[in-house]
Amino acid sequence: MMLPNERTSLDDCSSRFHQLVPSLKAAPASGALALIKEFAHMGAIGWTQSDGSVLWHCGGTLIWVDYVITAAHCVVDDRNVRPDTVRFGDLNLESDSDNEYAQQLKITEIRRHPLHRFGVKYHDIALMKLERPVRLHDTVCPACLWINDEIRFTELVATGWGSTGYLETHTPALLKVSLKPMKTEQCEAFYSKELVRGLKSGLHENHLCAFDEKMDTCEGDSGGPLQIKLLHHRRLTPFVVAVTSFGLPCGQSKPGVYTKIAPYQDWILATMRNTGAMVEDDIFNATFCALRYDKFREDLYSSPFNQTHVSVFPKKEHIYSHVHPSYIAKLMWAGNDGPQHCYGVIVDENTILTVADCIQYKGVPVSYISHPEGMINVAKIHVHPRYVPGSGYNNIAIMRLEKLLSFIKIRPACIKTSIREPDTVFGVGRKDLYNCNQFPDCIDPSLLSLEVYVKVKNTTSCLIPQEFRARFQDGIASDLICAGTDRFLVPGACELKIGSSISSVDKVFTHHLQIPEGDQVVDGDIYPPLDGLVQIGRDCGYGEHLIATRPQSHLKWMERILLPKPVGADSVQFLDSIRSEGDLCEDEYGLPGRCASISRCQRKWKQYGFTGLANFCSSSSVICCPNEEIDKDGWNSKHAMLEKCSKLVNVLLPENSNGPMVKILDNSSQYLCMGAIVTDKTILTSASCLGSRTSITVQPVGDRIKNIHHVDKVIKHYAYNTTDYSSDIALLRLTEPLHWSPRLHPFCLWTNRTHSPLIVEMMHPIDTNDTNIKFKEVLTMYNSDCQRTHHHRVRDSHICVKYPYWKFTCHRSHSILRWEDFDGVPYIVGLSTDTRECESWYYMTFSRTSAFVGWIVDNIDEDEIRRSFK
Repeated sequence: MMLPNERTSLDDCSSRFHQLVPSLKAAPASGALALIKEFAHMGAIGWTQSDGSVLWHCGGTLIWVDYVITAAHCVVDDRNVRPDTVRFGDLNLESDSDNEYAQQLKITEIRRHPLHRFGVKYHDIALMKLERPVRLHDTVCPACLWINDEIRFTELVATGWGSTGYLETHTPALLKVSLKPMKTEQCEAFYSKELVRGLKSGLHENHLCAFDEKMDTCEGDSGGPLQIKLLHHRRLTPFVVAVTSFGLPCGQSKPGVYTKIAPYQDWILATMRNTGAMVEDDIFNATFCALRYDKFREDLYSSPFNQTHVSVFPKKEHIYSHVHPSYIAKLMWAGNDGPQHCYGVIVDENTILTVADCIQYKGVPVSYISHPEGMINVAKIHVHPRYVPGSGYNNIAIMRLEKLLSFIKIRPACIKTSIREPDTVFGVGRKDLYNCNQFPDCIDPSLLSLEVYVKVKNTTSCLIPQEFRARFQDGIASDLICAGTDRFLVPGACELKIGSSISSVDKVFTHHLQIPEGDQVVDGDIYPPLDGLVQIGRDCGYGEHLIATRPQSHLKWMERILLPKPVGADSVQFLDSIRSEGDLCEDEYGLPGRCASISRCQRKWKQYGFTGLANFCSSSSVICCPNEEIDKDGWNSKHAMLEKCSKLVNVLLPENSNGPMVKILDNSSQYLCMGAIVTDKTILTSASCLGSRTSITVQPVGDRIKNIHHVDKVIKHYAYNTTDYSSDIALLRLTEPLHWSPRLHPFCLWTNRTHSPLIVEMMHPIDTNDTNIKFKEVLTMYNSDCQRTHHHRVRDSHICVKYPYWKFTCHRSHSILRWEDFDGVPYIVGLSTDTRECESWYYMTFSRTSAFVGWIVDNIDEDEIRRSFK
């Protein structure tokens, strides 16, 4: 998933407001609570912290009295630390009430499959040996393994303590969910190698896909079992068919992907024997395994479960109480002297859509919005230019806020380009009409927020209330929605929130998440659609119908307001938005030339730095270069050799994620910042890290030997600006070349100048005194997003990122942005600047590597590149 450098469409919610799922782990979404003896083989794999607490990040299956099977990607966390403990017989990991049967054992050995590579999603299976055998009990007992290649089961069960959806923390309670196996060729549509990192050849024959038929969500807990219970006599024995490997973000109607057990039975048996287990060849024989622990298994005709676990789901009705979605904000006037029924819909961190009817009251424009985050002033209002007060046509307005909303607990409504039939609106009604058990004590006129189901009406069946008919003299035009139902309500039962949304319920209300008291309820869907803005209607459209404005009918107008405008000085001319490298052109003096990357026209580029005059082709990175000044051969030859980087790294088979990184040290061996290896003698880093220092050394992070390498030369970018940190990039030239190995290899350079990976990893050391590197996934944002809160100009050579679960994105200075391709090859995407004052930054800006590829190539000898990537 790639994001363009700048925003070009309003239909971009799935990328712009993306939510991260760590390592694309599948998770049991909306699963039912497991019972105490139901999954006696299920274990929680944990990482013990320095304070004695344990972080439970993965699941595993007890397959022998002292062996656990799990996913290979669970053998280290994001800090490259191994797990050290497994807990069985515990349903709720945060409660002491069910610890009677719990057993927690240390892990003494971990073996992942020898063909597994981190960053690549094949052979994702591993074994863990425990310090001693478990105490067999009907709450802790090994499962059997399904070692038959044929999987003919129509339903399987996934279990785990995974998160139950986006923005949700891991549930402490063990959940279960029923899944349907899916044919590989159907699953390929969701998991093509172009879509998911680490699937260089698509899905493997050892992969198994399964989905939740009711919820269409990805299921499982990383490393946990996908299982079937088989009956013998009156006992039920669990057989593990596969191990949970990965999935696409839950709530996106995608199946989970699992690693089949059967193809690895020989490796499992051999690994157990190599680590000291005295087991027979027939250990996993289905009959023998079923009988081996017969007395501990579930009895079909008894109820051995803890009956305290009861899950009750509310009955869905046409109107019911519901805290309104987080993307709806109330419009307010100074002194609270304004209508109480006007609302708006949040579509961006500083943008509200509403109906034009609501932007003024008695000639006074709306002052601010009221929201759980507080009051935020309205900075500017744009009313559709063809709106006529008192008319229902072109009834739409855009409000810009003075400051940004935080999207930690808010999901914006998303403007979709497709037109659908919505069926949900929001209103308020008297509380006593919905909750009155004993009259007259229950009388309560206070208002309750309501969620209301309606049906779209056509021009014939639409019944507009008499008082509003004059607004629609030309009928129900294409930019309007008429919706409601023919059943009338008791007066006061429901009044619409004017200016709020009408949406499709199957997308908006799949499930709800209760977060801590005092915070807002967050909708279950990731990208709730905005199909319309409600403008009129009595009784929420019941009896007589409501009318809403379709935003899709006004996209061109909204794009002119909301999409960023090209930024450039008067002296800069852009010849043609589609003119690209190689096209004919004339420079600002009329000399014939061709469009070329600035890296191939260095003389013209440097001249522009002094004169401010240049003709650019389609962007500020492609310049019209006179024919005699284009560097055709030397640059192309070196660039072509750099492209061999991915092949080199593939051959080396990296052992960890630290291989292409170095620590940069001063003359007293004190840590300064991180650097990225790009050739065997060249390190890429931030110029702001170095200051005026000339005596510098580097130390590889991934190499076991930890040799110190001396820097012979420091090359800072000629346009480096210490005020706004533009062109904050530098090269370090080593005195002696490095020697490649699986633990010491280069970063490949990200060279795409128009797009960046949507999800990238920010890397920096946990402690400057050790080699542990912290990885945090962040989202690439548009440069114009950064510009809204940055004091200095955000340039094309910057890349903007944000961590979506924090209001501010602030991390250690001189971090590195990394992305891995489908083969697990690491690319350096960006370098951060000095961030000592970043506490109030909504976003972080990095130097965009692709903007400096030409400069990097120009400053590396051709022989060095040839030697590095031969």
